Amino acid sequence: MLLLLNLRMNNKYLQKKSKQETAGKSDRQNRSEGHYARKKESFKEIPKWTPIAILVFTTLIYIKALFNDFAWDDEIYIMRNPFLRDFSINGIKVIFTSFYFSNFHPITTLTYFLEYKCFGINPFPYHLVNILLHLLNTWLVFKLVEQLSNKKITALVVSLLFAVHPMHVESVAWISERKDILYSLFYFLSLLSYLRYVKHGFSVKHYIWTLLFFIASLLSKSAAVTLPVLLIGIDIFRKRKIFSVVHKRRRTMNFYLVYIGSSFARTMQKY
Repeated sequence: MLLLLNLRMNNKYLQKKSKQETAGKSDRQNRSEGHYARKKESFKEIPKWTPIAILVFTTLIYIKALFNDFAWDDEIYIMRNPFLRDFSINGIKVIFTSFYFSNFHPITTLTYFLEYKCFGINPFPYHLVNILLHLLNTWLVFKLVEQLSNKKITALVVSLLFAVHPMHVESVAWISERKDILYSLFYFLSLLSYLRYVKHGFSVKHYIWTLLFFIASLLSKSAAVTLPVLLIGIDIFRKRKIFSVVHKRRRTMNFYLVYIGSSFARTMQKY
């Protein structure tokens, strides 16, 4: 009898201890979940105007560049560029079919062509266009990282680093380096279109835009040949099976045809 009573008391004690441990774990879990919920909520409370603030801050950094003069290669690419003098259809055709100083970037040259037609050799509008392109690129970087990470705070940090990184000063403040920011513009637009292409079930419309932006990026600077590799990188990052995805959308092979053609053009620049 005493043995049975002892067993009952032990069972009650163990049950009580088990309930206390379970309650403790539940309490700790609730506190942990509450902490992450508050942290997530705080990120959601990031003001919508924050990206605009980054753009304003970037403008203030580069505003002095508006009053710079032409420098270094600007004389070659603008002041003494014969392709900017022929304001005709034939002149535009020559821009898209000719190399200039071992470079083939007709869309970049076309922007100089339009500015020269409207403003002559006044450096102010050339610098203004460069700054505006950089601001637009900063916004596109924000949207691209936001879609890839699904975190606004990550997008803000990356876009801010992109906007103020010293490596971009030359490309923004030096008119002749516009090809860098112009090809980046179309490069980012192509990546964003590709994300929409995959998101909307391999939509033909988004595929065409992705391809067109890619071609425009190539025609701004041949460094855009890296984009097809980055598309594969995005597939890996999103944990999609590369070969099965490529098999399902054979149209992706068109990127590699353009890649081969642009690689050939880049090789031609060396001769």
